[in-house]
Amino acid sequence: MNSRYFSHEDIKGKFVAVRQKAIAIYNEINEQNFKYEFPTDKWNICQHFDHLLKFGEYHISLLDRALLKIIDNRLFSSDDFIASPDEERLISRISDIYEEFYSSSYLFQPDSNLSRGSVFIKFVSMQDLFISQLNMAEGYSLDNFAVEVTIDHGYNLRPGAAFLLIASYESRHLGFAQKLAEEILSENVHFI
Repeated sequence: MNSRYFSHEDIKGKFVAVRQKAIAIYNEINEQNFKYEFPTDKWNICQHFDHLLKFGEYHISLLDRALLKIIDNRLFSSDDFIASPDEERLISRISDIYEEFYSSSYLFQPDSNLSRGSVFIKFVSMQDLFISQLNMAEGYSLDNFAVEVTIDHGYNLRPGAAFLLIASYESRHLGFAQKLAEEILSENVHFI
């Protein structure tokens, strides 16, 4: 697997795409469908979004600390971020909706009965925070100071790879949520 180059704009684009995908899901479902409890053990749409909110809130502060170290140390760079083959494999694995992951932390266990509007507003705002972090780091290297990203266990990644992995993980869960929305709509589970 060849390493790929990612500019700050490429990485920001991943979070913009996540935000757009979330808005599309929001526009497609109503409050009851958002909280619809399936007869199986799978999460409802609300739980996927709440899980991502908790996941994102945890990692935003870790990225803040790494980016502040980069800026404080004046680690300027106009070079694109280069994902290593190992980082590429991990990000690809995270993107695969058929691969199972289990959160190792109780911090990311979701609620199933939150307000659709408040969850979406917080989620879209969180994407704006990730984009703001990347704007703050514009002109600085994303190659220094490891960030521990927690999925099924911890991974120490450079900030560039951490951002890519987080966006991939969010996109993965939004894919699950989209499939659930389609399943609800195909079964004519409509509420007024």
